[in-house]
Amino acid sequence: MNTSYDVKFWEIRRNASSKTPSYVTRWKVGPKEKSKTFRTKALAENFVSDLRQAAKRGEAFDLTTGLPESMSESADIGPTFFDFARSYMAARWVHSAARTRETMTYALLSLVPALVKELPGRPEDEDLRAVLREYAFLPDKRRGELRAGTQGGARLAGSGVLAPRRPDGTGGDPLGP
Repeated sequence: MNTSYDVKFWEIRRNASSKTPSYVTRWKVGPKEKSKTFRTKALAENFVSDLRQAAKRGEAFDLTTGLPESMSESADIGPTFFDFARSYMAARWVHSAARTRETMTYALLSLVPALVKELPGRPEDEDLRAVLREYAFLPDKRRGELRAGTQGGARLAGSGVLAPRRPDGTGGDPLGP
């Protein structure tokens, strides 16, 4: 989790663009500006107060969500995209024709590059797709060992890519928004 202690708060503003009164709280964590809209000014003030108290206690703020560690939601919200994709393929593998399996695999593989974060050492899209197609998305009975010769397979095995994040940025290591 990328965190920062550099937090700045702005004053609460009334949202002039909405028909009903609403209030926008704005704050900055590192280089990223964050905002949240509330129905009443009291709710907005309470939220900013919680943020300020966390900053005063010296808590680290997450750069992705903009929230302190004490206010971050639990990482156990549901399955990751990777877990979903593997269970989806396993459930449909037995009852699908070969061409249908191939089509489902390619559909899931088209989503993966969009969910993998741009981190140092990130594998190339083609390497990632090859390992997922030839190893990860296969049912357990058909899956062999992940070999170094599988277009970057050894590098991918140790990189944590096979434990992807959810699209909302929570969960495993390198996959995320």
